[in-house]
Amino acid sequence: MTIRPWTCLLLSSLVLGACRHDTASASPDEPARDEGDAGLSVASVEPPTSAAGDSAALPTEKPPVSATAPAQQPTATPASTAAATPTVSTVAAKPEPAPEPRSLLDLPEASVTIGEVTADGLRVGEMACVVSRPLLGSLAIVASLSKQDRALDRCAARGDVVIARWTVENGRPRDVTVSGGSSAKVNACVAAAMRKVSGSLDAQCQAVLLIGAPEGADAARARLIAAAP
Repeated sequence: MTIRPWTCLLLSSLVLGACRHDTASASPDEPARDEGDAGLSVASVEPPTSAAGDSAALPTEKPPVSATAPAQQPTATPASTAAATPTVSTVAAKPEPAPEPRSLLDLPEASVTIGEVTADGLRVGEMACVVSRPLLGSLAIVASLSKQDRALDRCAARGDVVIARWTVENGRPRDVTVSGGSSAKVNACVAAAMRKVSGSLDAQCQAVLLIGAPEGADAARARLIAAAP
């Protein structure tokens, strides 16, 4: 087929007219689209959904964790047994003092009596005297007896007890008698030692003398008290 030159000119005119018609029909107010956006459509973006639903797709907010330990609930404390049950306080009774040993002397008119005393090794269980100056006289008599301590202990080395009775006149002992010893030999030995006792005051005295070993003397004294009427 042979295309004439005028035929090409006619086709060019037709195409140019169609283009001008499309440009004139566009609204002047419509902004021109960017060539890069030409032919592109704006797609709406929707959040993705999962098969389990929106609740599974979106993360759930966790409650804030407290830094401090949870407060403990107050618990009822049972009343103590001591508070529930009244207690009765008891006061321990004071032990009664040991009774005084029975006196082995018989001098009711005595102006001074003393209990057990130890002077320079001599043990006097008890003593009673009739003396013009009781306090000074009793001290002087005990002091004079203590000078015969060794002689008295030799009379019963294992321990014994005797009851001595004597008077002092003008500084010299008189009417010396001894009883209660474990034997007549012990009594005679003690009487000999008592005749050497001197004194500065006149007096009439009786005394329980614990001689020799203390254990034996205490045991002898207990037997003598038990046998007394």
